[in-house]
Amino acid sequence: MGDATNMRVSKTQLAHAIETFETHHTALASAAQQVVGTVEPVLNVWSSEGAIAAATTHMDVRDTCNRLMNALNLLQAAVSKASHSYDSNDTLVAQEHDEVAAQAPPELDRA
Repeated sequence: MGDATNMRVSKTQLAHAIETFETHHTALASAAQQVVGTVEPVLNVWSSEGAIAAATTHMDVRDTCNRLMNALNLLQAAVSKASHSYDSNDTLVAQEHDEVAAQAPPELDRA
């Protein structure tokens, strides 16, 4: 992959990418909420019965879903910022790549 500062994207490509992102962002956010909503009541019952492993799993599920939501929100902010970064040639210059990457949580560095 080339240097991110040299990437240029047309408005049409960006509009399509934003539409696709928003669809997936909504689906992923909904899925994360469904996981918590489905698993949490069961884990609450197990936790109230003194099952330490269930309580730990409960916290792991919530933590994982929270990290997913944080990553999605960071990505949404980056897409929003990029959509306002057109230069005079009607193309998008991805100048904020390093700035956005610096804000990513450490667990996303593995990607």
